[in-house]
Amino acid sequence: MKKLAYILIAVLASSLLVAGLVSAQETKMKTYKNEEYGFKISYPKGWTKTEMDYKGSGILSLNAYPDPHNVSITASELKEDLSVEEYVRAYDLRLDSLVRYQDVEKRKTDISGVTAYVRVATMARSGGGTRGKDVYLKQEDTLYTLSFSTSVDSYEGAKKKYFDPILESFELI
Repeated sequence: MKKLAYILIAVLASSLLVAGLVSAQETKMKTYKNEEYGFKISYPKGWTKTEMDYKGSGILSLNAYPDPHNVSITASELKEDLSVEEYVRAYDLRLDSLVRYQDVEKRKTDISGVTAYVRVATMARSGGGTRGKDVYLKQEDTLYTLSFSTSVDSYEGAKKKYFDPILESFELI
């Protein structure tokens, strides 16, 4: 009987050790640095990374395929001297035309020493919907938009496991 108890304890301990190693591997991060657009950010190993320049904007897209989690960072040179508040207000006007769009949260915060605006919103779709978190900040004449999206059902878990650590790692350089 004692031998069976020791075997069960050993199996349980090994399972916990393996689970801990898998969890540690899942949270290991890689760092992306973009000197041209002046930022760096960390993201989970195993995610795909796509870089693109489009009409004067640098775009970094990170995906957790096949999971529905997506992160994009856009650095755009502002053509006009808009404040972040003005940009967000103008963007709000565009979003108001989307019938299935609903703000869940709007607030200010500080990221990398700069005032940032955070919006969490849901876009309803047939068969479910997506929830996203957008963060806007401006450094000199560059507007940075960090967008995180996933299914509504997986948002809270993905936010804690992926989105929050990615956002916390964002740094202007």
